[in-house]
Amino acid sequence: LYWDATNNRLGIGTSAPSRLLHLSSSAGTFLRMDTGDVGADNFSIGVNTNGWSVYNETDTSYSLVVDGSGNLGIGTTSPSQKLHVEGGQILSKNASGDASMKVWAGGTSDPRLQFTVDGATDYVIGLDNSDSDALKFCRSSSVGTSTQMTIDSSGNVGIGSSSPNGKLNVSNGSLSLT
Repeated sequence: LYWDATNNRLGIGTSAPSRLLHLSSSAGTFLRMDTGDVGADNFSIGVNTNGWSVYNETDTSYSLVVDGSGNLGIGTTSPSQKLHVEGGQILSKNASGDASMKVWAGGTSDPRLQFTVDGATDYVIGLDNSDSDALKFCRSSSVGTSTQMTIDSSGNVGIGSSSPNGKLNVSNGSLSLT
């Protein structure tokens, strides 16, 4: 513990504090926040080899990491992009909360974008794992249900068909070219 009376700075683990409070440790520096309630989530914030982190002390996992490149990781300690989310979905809602877009990453489910407006039918664009990863546009909340258009692995396009049998297959309707 070091007090720099000239600059009114406190150093913990350093004798040359450069800020009002300067924490330093070769093993990483974390500040723990604890509610004192049994069973409540308790967190630490700080820096270590992962970068700047929010660490959940209760379930011993990193909730958020910002690495030296400025990549933000949620659910991962090694973000590979500017925003890297693992183990969940990303949800974006409008201010009133009646319209949303979800990004679902694969895993055991189909990777997809889901568009929702309250009181209306959902729309989904995604890869159907059960159909050779065909790209499908659906009027539902899941890929492969109420399919409106399909692009299969051969590049065949089906409108109104989930199994196109040619480069362009229009089913249950008419094709109008102008």
